[in-house]
This record gives sequence, structure tokens and C-alpha cells, in this order.
Amino acid sequence: MLMVQEKRVSILIVDDEEGMRETLVDILEDLYQVEEASNGQEALCKVGERCYTLILMDIKMPVMDGVEALERIKSSHPELPVIMMTAYADSSAVEKARQRGAEAVVFKPLDMPKVLSLIERVIRRTATVR
Repeated sequence: MLMVQEKRVSILIVDDEEGMRETLVDILEDLYQVEEASNGQEALCKVGERCYTLILMDIKMPVMDGVEALERIKSSHPELPVIMMTAYADSSAVEKARQRGAEAVVFKPLDMPKVLSLIERVIRRTATVR
């Protein structure tokens, strides 16, 4: 009997665009445990309830934007890697995200092979730190 390996890596996808979340879940769910949140406030609640390996989060969102959510997440979970996503060439928001501890900033439309490679690198690096 073939045993299915438990997916130990968990990723939280945070984006206000439902289509983007669905696409990322479809791509990532075969490889990882994936959960989703539609804004920064919801992400903070989920991070308070559960331990994630990585967060993939949009910068521009209603309720609480990604940079503010990143700052709050990093204050309570400084070791948690957060990759920020943006469709806007807003260099001040990108710079703020980097200053607040973003692992990386990727631009939409996402180059999925590059994003997958980045996710793998971050997961490998954090696994060796633990």
C-alpha cells in the first residue's frame, strides 16, 4: 500500500482578488497545505490561530493593506517568511515592504516558475534554520 506523505509545509495566501487566490490555491495545493485570507486583518487572525511555513501576501488590499499586516505579523512572528505580491509599480510601497522584513516582492502577473522556485528556496532555508 502506498502511503501519501503528509503535507507539512503550510502556506497562507492573502489577496483581496478571489480569482488570484483561487489560481494560487490550484497551483500550490498539490505541493503544500494552503489556506487563504482576503485581507490583512483576516491574515492576522489566521496567523494568530495557526503556524504557517510561509505567507504569500498582496500589498494593496482593503481593510488592512499588506504592508501594515506584514509589520504586525513580523512583530509577533519575526521568523515567519512573507513574500509580498503587487500589480502596481508603487516603489514606495515596495520599499516599505522590504524595510518591514518582506522576504521578497514579486510583481503581477506572476511568473509562476520563478515564484515556485522562490517558495522552494525560502522553505529550504527556513527548514535548515529550525
